[in-house]
Amino acid sequence: AFTDIGAILSDPNRPLRETPATAAAAALAGGYRRIAACPDEKGRPADPARYPAPLSVYPLLPLTEPETIAAARPALWFDGGGAPSDSGRLRAILSACRESGGRYVSSARDRSLFGQGAVAAGRAEKWTGAPGIPVSAESAAVARELILAAETGCPIHFLALSSAESIGMIRLAKARGVPVTCGVSPFHLAMTEQDVVYYGASAKLNPPLRTGADRDALREAALDGTVDCLTSLHTPLTGAERALPIASAPFGASSLDTAPSVLLTYLPELLRDKPDRLASLLSIRPAELLGLDVRIREGGPADLVGIDPRAEVFVSANTLQSRGVGTPFLGQTLRGRVTLRIFDGVRI
Repeated sequence: AFTDIGAILSDPNRPLRETPATAAAAALAGGYRRIAACPDEKGRPADPARYPAPLSVYPLLPLTEPETIAAARPALWFDGGGAPSDSGRLRAILSACRESGGRYVSSARDRSLFGQGAVAAGRAEKWTGAPGIPVSAESAAVARELILAAETGCPIHFLALSSAESIGMIRLAKARGVPVTCGVSPFHLAMTEQDVVYYGASAKLNPPLRTGADRDALREAALDGTVDCLTSLHTPLTGAERALPIASAPFGASSLDTAPSVLLTYLPELLRDKPDRLASLLSIRPAELLGLDVRIREGGPADLVGIDPRAEVFVSANTLQSRGVGTPFLGQTLRGRVTLRIFDGVRI
């Protein structure tokens, strides 16, 4: 079964975006059994008890003081809207994560460069009139955090990268033995900054969609093993929020229902040429980051997902299970549908 690291599920204060029931239904529709969920907008970690079985939710914990992290049980510590600007404090946090046996999860965002941006700087900024986010808002954060991870020995995971520059640094760091992993979203494997013009706020993502060259670099990295996880980047919004002008609309789109289908549609080489990489991206590697071994073994628990790669999925408000139906794939027909779910030996 699939594992996702980095979805935003539901907030008790914003039930019109998503509820625990609709979040679970969307996850199961996409073949997901385990979700490592981001904290809500106020920094509160997800409460696993709110979500119905068989979905298992693992909270990404918001950063706290290094002393608290060092004394905690092993966990995934998430930097939320960006790492501390003080590199000395960030180094102390990474050291504390390593000492506790945990992992630092980075949003790869330099807050001072990200600013109030809405779309990728450059052409998308010009086309939409919305403020731009330079690629350095991501790459500068990645460079600093890789250096500190190498220095402290702390395992670090970048939630969802968007640029060729960042992926190049990850590839080099892995070759040098830095304990780093990273994810990429289905949106960034399928789309570019041009799609923001057509889909408006439904394609306003964090990180933003970038150039065709960036998309192609991410695809290559997904195929060659540089990318470890497909990250849904699921961020449900209300219809009113999606109707706002792109400059003022919140970031986000629903994705749990469709993420595997988008991957099979826009990167069919994975299934055709590298099915082992497909299994690793969706299941094995992200589960390992949660400390789980989900490989299929004789006599082990049956926890399986089957996909019919020839089946088509028409994406509409009627077919999506997520309450936040906003996605730039609305109206598209995708290839590949989850047709079998067996969790703990029970067919769902």
